[in-house]
Amino acid sequence: MYKKSYPHILILILLLSSGMASAQQLIMEEIVEPSPGNSQVGPNKRHFIETRLFYGFLNKWEDKSYPVKFLGSGEFEALVRYKLKINPMLSTGGSLAYLNQVYISNHINIHDTLSSDRDLFKINSIKSAIFLRLNIDPKRGNYLGKYIEAGVYGSWSYSLKREITNNYDESNELGIRKSKEILSGLDYLNRIQYGTYVSLGFGNYEISYRHRMSWIFNKYAYPTDPRIDYSLSHFPSNTLGLSVRIGS
Repeated sequence: MYKKSYPHILILILLLSSGMASAQQLIMEEIVEPSPGNSQVGPNKRHFIETRLFYGFLNKWEDKSYPVKFLGSGEFEALVRYKLKINPMLSTGGSLAYLNQVYISNHINIHDTLSSDRDLFKINSIKSAIFLRLNIDPKRGNYLGKYIEAGVYGSWSYSLKREITNNYDESNELGIRKSKEILSGLDYLNRIQYGTYVSLGFGNYEISYRHRMSWIFNKYAYPTDPRIDYSLSHFPSNTLGLSVRIGS
C-alpha cells in the first residue's frame, strides 16, 4: 500500500518544486524591471527639461536719437530648455523661446501741432541657444548646485510694428483731436540678432551676462536687442525659473 503511494508523493514533490521555481523566476523578473526612481529624465539625470520666464527692463536703444522711456518699455520671454548630462561635471543642451519687446519713446512735442504723443515699437521674435555647462559640485544631489555655463544665441524678429499716436490741440484746423498710425515692415531694423552669454549658478540662483554681437556684420540696420544685458534668475523648483533682466 505504501509502495503504491511513492509515485504520487514523488509527483507532488516535483510539482511543488516547479511551482517554487516559477515563483522565484517571477520575483526575479519583477526585480529586473526599472523602477520610477531609476528614470533617466529629471533634475541631475541624463535628460532634463525646464521652463523659464523672463521680464526685462529696457532703458537704452542703439539709436541714440530715439531716447527710450524706462517706465513702460520692457520685454517678456518664455523659454524651454533641454539639458543633456554627458558626465557628472559636463552638460550640454539648447533652448527655444518666444520674445515680446516694447520700446516707448521719450519724445514730447515732436511737431508744433502736438501737445503730446506716444511713439512705440512692438517686436515679436523667436530665439534659440546652445550651451555648455561645467558643474563645480558634481555630487550636489537633487538641486542645481554651482556651475559655469557659456553659450551662443540667435533670434529672428518675425513681426516689427511701430505705433505713433498724436494728440492735437483744440485749435487744430482739421478738427482732429487724435490720430494713430501703425507702420509695419520697418526695413531700418535688423531682424536677426545673435551673440554670446555666460552664466554663474549657485544654489537656486543664477546671474547672467549677455553680449549682442550682430552689429559686427550688419552696421546699417538698427538692432532690436540691447547690446549688453544682465539677468538674475531664481528657481522656486528644479523645472521652473523666474528671471529679471536689465538691458542697456
